[in-house]
Amino acid sequence: MRCFVISVLLSLAACEEEGLVDSSLGVAEYEETDGGVYPDGGFGEVEPVYGMYDRQRVEAYDFGPVEVDAQGKPPVNPMYVLYDESGSPLLELSEDQEKLEGQGAIVETLLDRPDYSPFWEIVQVTAPAGYQNEDIKSLETLERAGFEMNETGVVVNCPMVEEAAVLARGLSERARPLPRLPLWFRRLKAFCFLVDRGWEVLQDPKGGLGLPLDLAARDVVYPVLDLFGEHVVAKDNRLFGALPGDPEYSPLVRVLETPIDDEFAYGDIDAFADAVDPTPREPSEVRNVPIRGVIPACGTNVDCESTATASDAPLTCNLDLRIRAPLDPALPAFCDAPPVGFGEECGPGIARCDPFGGPAPPDDAAGQLADLICVGLRAREKRFCYNACDPDEDDTNEDEKRDSRCGGVRDFQCYGLRRAKKPDGVCFKRCNSLATNRLVQQCANVTADTQPAPAAEDILCGNGAFDVGETCDPTAEPWDGATCNEICSISTLAEDPPVQAPEDDHPLECTNAGVDICIFPDERAEEVLP
Repeated sequence: MRCFVISVLLSLAACEEEGLVDSSLGVAEYEETDGGVYPDGGFGEVEPVYGMYDRQRVEAYDFGPVEVDAQGKPPVNPMYVLYDESGSPLLELSEDQEKLEGQGAIVETLLDRPDYSPFWEIVQVTAPAGYQNEDIKSLETLERAGFEMNETGVVVNCPMVEEAAVLARGLSERARPLPRLPLWFRRLKAFCFLVDRGWEVLQDPKGGLGLPLDLAARDVVYPVLDLFGEHVVAKDNRLFGALPGDPEYSPLVRVLETPIDDEFAYGDIDAFADAVDPTPREPSEVRNVPIRGVIPACGTNVDCESTATASDAPLTCNLDLRIRAPLDPALPAFCDAPPVGFGEECGPGIARCDPFGGPAPPDDAAGQLADLICVGLRAREKRFCYNACDPDEDDTNEDEKRDSRCGGVRDFQCYGLRRAKKPDGVCFKRCNSLATNRLVQQCANVTADTQPAPAAEDILCGNGAFDVGETCDPTAEPWDGATCNEICSISTLAEDPPVQAPEDDHPLECTNAGVDICIFPDERAEEVLP
């Protein structure tokens, strides 16, 4: 007897009896490796990268290096995707369009295995009526079940990531979902991002949108400035040779470099053919860089109105992204996320930080804060515009209440971020706990000897009055000395107004806390005023 061909009422019991219902071994965990899937050193958010194709602004994602054979071809592993008898995948797109839910695809490799590749051939598996999603979690069980399987010869690009990874929103093809696909590897759960129209391909493998089985690498040129013996890549000016849908397109790219001088400006080179004497990067490098789409050109905000979606406001025209020889002289620039100021939410596809700004110093105070950058201070939460600084520089201001790295503005100090790229510091206003009226500085080496622990409701920021955007976090329990940075710190999660601190003094000394200091501008800031 083959399982799943008997009645629906009996199928589950029969499958369990025949050992065709797999138990889960949990979620796969990986050792840290090099590559774009670890953009912040630990899987976090994968942000878009930008370039040019024939004077058009192109948006892509860089998922890091790919191993290829002597012919320049990557491994292509099978991905077993289960479909119902009508040919629909046993998967549904979530309401937010960020993930797929249902029966995870079955694979036989993981991200940190030597045979891993982000490219997968779809094997179409037909599950009979009565099959329960997620019963099968391994190829061994799938083969014993005896379901009909068909190799499609169609390839999808689905780079594996850790469970909590996020694919940052983009500026192009904003209505097209690039969802996270659940996978099963020998009863371990894993995940990958379906890029390169992968969700459309899974829904219709024969629709002509898939990648070829003999996928070959194509050249992408990086303009590079030789600066003091280091190769500095021109920001957002990669040169692509083809777009998705073109016969020459491939997300697998071989990196070439073309020299530029120190007067190079964005858009000086805006087409693949403009590259002068491009040479392969040394050592040779092949990467997975799927193109998301082309960003519309513009002359005014009206030209960007078509970028609005059911959930997104239209982009705005960024005249700073102007090129010298546009395809249409009336459209010399490109649509971009709208500019926002200090403390406002930002991120790819959401908003960009106005380069200058910040809390204005009082009339009697000197100083000017540095440029704004978009930073998320806690893993995988919202990001906001804050003033950047370099924590590796020395503070040359002798006034202990001022920090030269933060423009000398009173009460602002430069704190280092766990951020892989520069700038890796941000200026924050230091804060006190009303329970101690002491400065809460950065924390490290705090021990449980700091007793008694302040209660969550005893903590307020600053001198008890909330400035714009200030909120307080609850103290984590149990008090073990490791959560000092959660007291009077940054958060977007404050819901309830804190209460006045008691008269009791609870001493608290903290040093080197990492990133959580005092303020976090939040649209709900006024709601938590005491």
